[in-house]
Amino acid sequence: MDNPIPRKDKCRTCEKMAAMGEEEFNRITDQYLSREEHRVNLVSREETIRRLEICHSCDSLSGGVTCEHCACLVPVMVRLKSKSCPRPGGGRW
Repeated sequence: MDNPIPRKDKCRTCEKMAAMGEEEFNRITDQYLSREEHRVNLVSREETIRRLEICHSCDSLSGGVTCEHCACLVPVMVRLKSKSCPRPGGGRW
């Protein structure tokens, strides 16, 4: 018997995010990042924009919000000081 070829299922979280309106997504993201443990670990607005621009030009961005290398939500990940681009072979930021 041949081994079946593994299929890449769609990410349920990505599907939910795509179905969610931008306003609702931003509200949830802001709520998460406003938690005390995150507030002190945020990069500047300028750095957030720089990182987002890099991510939006990347072919590994799925659904406009998810990094295919780490499955992180990019709008959250780019704002955290502790995060870096997970692209194999060296991150882009």
